[in-house]
Amino acid sequence: MPKQVTLQIEKIENDELSVTSKTFIIKKAKFIQLTQLMSVITDIVKAVKDDEDLKGLFASFNRQVNETDEEAVEQAELAILEKATAALPTLAVKLPNQVLEILSTLSRIEKKILEEQELEDIFQVYNAVLEENNVEEIISTAKKSLELTKSKFNFKGLVERVTQKQ
Repeated sequence: MPKQVTLQIEKIENDELSVTSKTFIIKKAKFIQLTQLMSVITDIVKAVKDDEDLKGLFASFNRQVNETDEEAVEQAELAILEKATAALPTLAVKLPNQVLEILSTLSRIEKKILEEQELEDIFQVYNAVLEENNVEEIISTAKKSLELTKSKFNFKGLVERVTQKQ
């Protein structure tokens, strides 16, 4: 059964603030939403690849550290903090905007409405989206389909090249 989320929507009309409640139904994502989702995810991946500070931050997370060596652990933590500080403009400005875009796409709630919500309400929408959509499974299935498509098209190209040589 689809999840329901009730949000407060504020509007200023005739110099007066009016607040109304609106209930949104969070349903499983449709194909068009998934194509929009993949577009936003592509933008995020591009942002990470293009941003040296973000690359450094992610590299810091993957660095192997001897956990029994307290000084090494402290140095690794400081490196992560330093890289996070350098990446802060991207993390604080660009990526949250794209995360809201993803949430808006999957929830079918306008991004402008989500931007005006309190943090608890954003998490309520987020949780409803996760409960309705197994996002990890969707991405995994999309990757498998993409790989299958690539292999089939490559095979077709191979057959064309072989038949042209004969």
